Amino acid sequence: MFSKKLLPIPAVALLLLVAALMATGASQSQGIKIAPANIVESPNARVNAGSLPSAIPDAPAPPPGGSERAQVVWSDDFAAGNLDKWQNPSISSATWEAKGGRLLQRGDASGETTDDSAVLVAKNVNFDNGAVAVQFYPKSSEPVGVAFRGSGVGYYRVSLYRDLSKLSDNSSKARLEIVTPNGKVREIASAPVSAWPGFQSRWYDLRVDAVGSHISVSVDGAQIISADDSTLSVGWAGVWTVADQGKQFDNALIERATQSR
Repeated sequence: MFSKKLLPIPAVALLLLVAALMATGASQSQGIKIAPANIVESPNARVNAGSLPSAIPDAPAPPPGGSERAQVVWSDDFAAGNLDKWQNPSISSATWEAKGGRLLQRGDASGETTDDSAVLVAKNVNFDNGAVAVQFYPKSSEPVGVAFRGSGVGYYRVSLYRDLSKLSDNSSKARLEIVTPNGKVREIASAPVSAWPGFQSRWYDLRVDAVGSHISVSVDGAQIISADDSTLSVGWAGVWTVADQGKQFDNALIERATQSR
């Protein structure tokens, strides 16, 4: 006779576990295969990645600048990919970028989205009588436009707003305003919604003509505002919007009037 020594219970359990794992692995290797799949990227994975949204087309050819009554004295189509022709005025310190042949609003001075005004003006230009024109593409509902005759005593600006007709909003969507040094805004004139219903997501041609006290605003070649104000006569000129990273601009130009209109 000989005596049997029983294995300790923990050792028996360990052997059973190893045997089960080996059986599972053999079963997988014989008949279970994981098919390859496409990687699905989050819709926000490339936000702020530096590339332009593919949904935004290039701006169409702008209206020709200059005429027998005006001369183009400054222009930028952003093809150079820099902002050498631009500067932040003392009233604004927003972030801007020239990329992909257009001007991009990139938030406030820290690159954050805010509801502060963002103004960028043409460098070495003193605008008095003439025109300021630009193309813009709105990606957000905040206002957009041009600013002109700016100085330490204030500036004029045109403010265009989103089309809210589906919400039965009949308030004006286009306004000519004057902004004081303390930031107070006074409306000079506005357009009825029948003349300008507001912008949608596409490119627009905006033009402001200012000669003496007379100021007119046109969108896509149609005049929507005509007014007179003699508060400001000369100063810087450029574009403005809200620092929410929601606007793009292209083909900006400034004309100087050579004859009275």
